[in-house]
Amino acid sequence: MATVVKFVDRWRCLRERAYKRQDPSIGYPLARWWARPWALPISAILAKGAVSPHAITLLSLLLGLAAVVAFALAPFPRSLLLGTAFLFLWYLTDHVDGQVARLTGRTSVAGAYFDFYMHGLVHLAGAWAIARCAQGAAAKLADAAVGAPLLFFLGQVALEAHGLAEARTTVKSGLAVRCGAEHPRPRPWRWLFRLCEFPNILPQLAVLAAFSAVTVTAGALTLRLWATGSGLLALTLAAARLVRRVRSPGPERENYANSPGRPMTRCV
Repeated sequence: MATVVKFVDRWRCLRERAYKRQDPSIGYPLARWWARPWALPISAILAKGAVSPHAITLLSLLLGLAAVVAFALAPFPRSLLLGTAFLFLWYLTDHVDGQVARLTGRTSVAGAYFDFYMHGLVHLAGAWAIARCAQGAAAKLADAAVGAPLLFFLGQVALEAHGLAEARTTVKSGLAVRCGAEHPRPRPWRWLFRLCEFPNILPQLAVLAAFSAVTVTAGALTLRLWATGSGLLALTLAAARLVRRVRSPGPERENYANSPGRPMTRCV
């Protein structure tokens, strides 16, 4: 029993040290329920060695680019299966670099910039590659399907332009975290719009990939319909965010650079 209590206490200590200093409810569902907890044991191991957080960010970038290559070049539905698998690995390692930086006290503005612009590159290149995958899938239906992939890509570009602007302002200003009531949960209708943001499309891609592996023709048609709907939602969200930014200027508060490090020996 004492061993179990010690393990739980150590896990809680690691989580407190490794997670961003923000309300636990903040962040994408995939991050809260999968990426953060699964990345934690990996981060704890790497933090004991000499692995640089920059090197982990670079690995994450390479995994994201591997997903781009798989989506763009592999035949459908293998392209969807491989690309989605690489994206899940990319998202996992994307959480490892920040956790290692906080556990070892090596957080920095340079690391935050590297991480943010890595996100931008993977999001935009990934959106283009997914659109190309949808194009290739639709070709099996003897349909050029230019509209759906183009709409999806433009929607992701619009979202990413806003996201990078917010991220750059946040890091540059070095603002402290604001928790609790200052981060209200989105209203139900906003959750519908959030479905088209890049990290949130990963579970959707997993479902589409599994369905396409069972039935290629129906999977191709579903992928095209999904790309169309996701593109429309993304453009709507980008417009709503632009209106909100005009009415309430100022970056969202999250603490990326000002999280002081403490010795990891407290958690070991």
